Amino acid sequence: MELGLKGKKALITGGSRGIGRAAALALSQEGVNLAINYFQNKRAADSLIRKVKKDKVEAFALQSDVGDFLQVKEMVKEIEKRFEYLDIWVHSAGIPCLGDKRPEDWDRVMKVQLYSVYYLSKFSPLFIGI
Repeated sequence: MELGLKGKKALITGGSRGIGRAAALALSQEGVNLAINYFQNKRAADSLIRKVKKDKVEAFALQSDVGDFLQVKEMVKEIEKRFEYLDIWVHSAGIPCLGDKRPEDWDRVMKVQLYSVYYLSKFSPLFIGI
């Protein structure tokens, strides 16, 4: 079933692995152009980009810590250069906080999983379709 997404532009945070990767693969099959955010695993991001480009979509990877406001700001500038705006935003960046952790570990989890949504929403003009 076609969803009518061909030609749309999407950002997927945490896109190189897990749920983000699955979302990228599904969206590329629908013809969605992709900006794939990753934090550390460049190999996984590059592999994903090669795979989705087989679906004849534009795709590029962006290394950025979404828990860092300044890095998000730079990432958004790059997306604007390439895509101008976004129609879709899949937020799948996340890190676990298991067991007894220090308060700064919990802060890191909150920055990646919660603050990052706020940071990206500060650039709402980029997300005109949302």
